[in-house]
Amino acid sequence: MPETGKRPLLQKTPLSAPKPKAIGASYVQERASNSEVTVVRGKAMKLTPVEWSSQEIPKPFLDPTIIQRRIAAEKQWKQENDKNTRQQAGRGST
Repeated sequence: MPETGKRPLLQKTPLSAPKPKAIGASYVQERASNSEVTVVRGKAMKLTPVEWSSQEIPKPFLDPTIIQRRIAAEKQWKQENDKNTRQQAGRGST
């Protein structure tokens, strides 16, 4: 009698053939063996070269109006902040 704390032994059965592969779409390619390796070349793409120099002044990729708006918003925020600190300082001295 097997003890309750031990696992039951596996039953011996005759060997069976390997399971056939499922026929369906697979997102993974099987690894090619050494004798099956082939090289596939894609179509030649024509790219136009872009000339650049490291000596040139870097140009921002942003729209210049965005930068101007940020500067204006920062100035306005500083003015409002200074105004609020002056008002608070004026209240504290009276």
